Amino acid sequence: GTRRAAPCSAACSGATSGLMVPMRDSGIIETYPVPLPSHPMGAEREQPLHRCFNLQNVRLPLALAASRAKPSVDDSPSPGGEGWGGRSTNLFQHPFQRFNASTLQRFAGGFTLVELLVVIAVIAILAAILLPVLSRAQLRAQRIQCLSNVRQLAVAAQVYTGDNSDFYPIAQYYDDVNNISYCWDFTMYESNSRVVPGLLWQGQTNPQIQQCPSFNGSANWDGDPYTGYNYNTSYIGHGQGEATEQPAKASAARHPATTVVFGDGQWASGADKFMRAPWPDVNNGGDNSNMNNLRSSGTQGFRHSGLSNAAFCDGHAESLSACYTNYATDPYDSSPVAPGTGFLSVSNSIYDLN
Repeated sequence: GTRRAAPCSAACSGATSGLMVPMRDSGIIETYPVPLPSHPMGAEREQPLHRCFNLQNVRLPLALAASRAKPSVDDSPSPGGEGWGGRSTNLFQHPFQRFNASTLQRFAGGFTLVELLVVIAVIAILAAILLPVLSRAQLRAQRIQCLSNVRQLAVAAQVYTGDNSDFYPIAQYYDDVNNISYCWDFTMYESNSRVVPGLLWQGQTNPQIQQCPSFNGSANWDGDPYTGYNYNTSYIGHGQGEATEQPAKASAARHPATTVVFGDGQWASGADKFMRAPWPDVNNGGDNSNMNNLRSSGTQGFRHSGLSNAAFCDGHAESLSACYTNYATDPYDSSPVAPGTGFLSVSNSIYDLN
């Protein structure tokens, strides 16, 4: 099954002989130089390289060409005996098998100091680029979570008005007979310090909804486990000790989509849960003026990268950027608002029911 190459001349078919090597699956016969016995000093007379091709323009494989161009030295006995001169050519040697010891030693030596310093510098640059981006992403996620919380407060208020003759929950009052402190967010039994969800939730809720994820301070009311939000007390919630104690009705809000009901509460001493309008307005359903320092303690916190979340009477919630630091020219309230806090409108327009 092996085809032999025909000699190209009479000289080649004479006294010389060649080793015929079949290539794999190619139908090619290679003739290599063989020393002739008639040359006494072991000299070689090379025969021409013969090829038998079905197609004459077929090239030799890369491994064969490479091994022919740079033959490897093998100390083992060669198949040609002495006449081969201890030299053997591996026709099918894989190119990666020709790595010498120095090349392999270089790969096994690991990184140099300069390479390590370059890698460290690249990592530091990537960290400097990515850390601010990740921080902004975390702040955005907290703002969105807070926005969801205040919207749930607004939905709960709508459910409450539907169950209580259209009245909003009262902001706060104290039952001195039973020693119970009622507030819109939490109710506390003074006798045993037990805290339960407040009037807004009608006794049933997950209290963690009332914790703003961006507020790390503690509650100003003893016993409140979660805090961060306030309730429009000037016009909607009212409560005990206010100019109008009875809470407002939902139908009294002439523009529900622009009347705020809940928001991010914050003032100089931390959280506040009773939202105040910037000006007294007792004649139009607002609070009175003789309230010492209560205006500046009922401001909103702009803690979401300069934004403050608020929920409105129609149930929607949004992030607001307009921060007004004016405060009422009230002889009982001369305290300015704290940095990072303020009112949602320069007048009472976003707070009142008109």
